[in-house]
Parts: sequence; C-alpha cells; structure tokens
Amino acid sequence: MSENNRQIRGEVSELEVATYLIEEHRCRVSQTFGHSHPYDLVVDADGDLLKIQVKTVSPLQGNQVGRVLNNPDRYTPENVDLFAGQSKSDQEPFFVPCQEVDLEAGNPSIHVTYTPLENMPTKRTREDAFHISDYRFEDALKRWREGDFIERKM
Repeated sequence: MSENNRQIRGEVSELEVATYLIEEHRCRVSQTFGHSHPYDLVVDADGDLLKIQVKTVSPLQGNQVGRVLNNPDRYTPENVDLFAGQSKSDQEPFFVPCQEVDLEAGNPSIHVTYTPLENMPTKRTREDAFHISDYRFEDALKRWREGDFIERKM
C-alpha cells in the first residue's frame, strides 16, 4: 500500500471512530489539524475531554485484529488518554487506555479478539484473551475516569 493510501485509510479510520462516538455515545468530537499531534481526536464525553489516538488495525488470526505502534515514545498517558483501534470491517472500534499498553516493549501493540467467549476452547484461553468485552468505549472510559486499569498490559 502506498504512503498516500495508508494516510487516506488512516483518515477514514479517524472519521469512522468519530462517527461511532457521535452516533453511539452522543459524544462531541473535534479533529486535530495536521499530523504533529500525538492524538487525532478530542472527545467530550459528558464533560470529560479525552485525547484519542486512532489506529487502523488489521486482521491477525481468527477473529483478532491489531497493529504494532510505530514511534511508541511519542505516546504517554499525559498526551494520549485512549487508543482506538478501527478495522476495515464493520466491527465496532475498540478502546484501550494508554496506561494499559506496554509502551516500553520492543514492539508495543494494541489488539483484541472478537471471538465470542463461549466459543473459546478453554477457561485459560478466555482469561488470557484481550476480548472486546473489556475494550468497548464505555468500559475503557470508566477505567480511565476511575484510574482503575487492567494490570495485564498489551
């Protein structure tokens, strides 16, 4: 994919996440101009202003989607509140508080699975999964507001 196509796909992902937040959660959304900010959207969620970095995610294996974060040193909990992952499919986006991403890892990534928990073969698989049920907007927002983050980092 050419650089121009990647940039266009990224802009489409930003618009899809903004549309989702407006339509499904009645948020007010502002978009940044240019590419010098560590975040793409500023979201007013019931008076809380969130800085959200949107990433276009790709299929991994099974019903998993994700991507490696390029330039992870530009992201900190001070300048990004949530990461949003948007796939090219009709799946809802997922949201991860910055504090739940291991930005110190060699290749930090964000990823979730959409496989229904009841379809996972073992209890261990269900416990180890970064499942969409923990990464919907309302759940990530609640953890961000309360400072009660999932200890196991992506």
